Amino acid sequence: MVDSNERLVEPFKGKTLLSLFLQVQVMVHRIRLRHPWTREACTVDDHRVAFTRRFNRPTGLTTTDRLDVEMLGHVGQIVLIELNEQSLQSDTSAEPIRIDVRAAIRDHNELRIVLRRDGDWPELGEVSLRIESEG
Repeated sequence: MVDSNERLVEPFKGKTLLSLFLQVQVMVHRIRLRHPWTREACTVDDHRVAFTRRFNRPTGLTTTDRLDVEMLGHVGQIVLIELNEQSLQSDTSAEPIRIDVRAAIRDHNELRIVLRRDGDWPELGEVSLRIESEG
């Protein structure tokens, strides 16, 4: 009688970890959201600035693709990130910051990022749409 664990292991016998890894390739594509960002001072006292950018839904997305907003190199504290007026939650303690936006994406989108910086104006850094798909 064959143990159920043996049935699970059988397809992997004799294969290296690298060969298994190569069978499931993850492809990453980035769309940089460069200009035109609008910049609007929210409050002068604590140097809050709202950066806003409109963009269209990336073409070719499948139901299994992961879609994130990715931020790198910003200067200042993140106060708020919104997509289409929907607040997005994420861990902002490490870079790059990645926020899953698949549920909030529309055909026409508006991304709003509010940053605050003590003593000076914040800087946005690089913002991208990161599409991850299995190939």
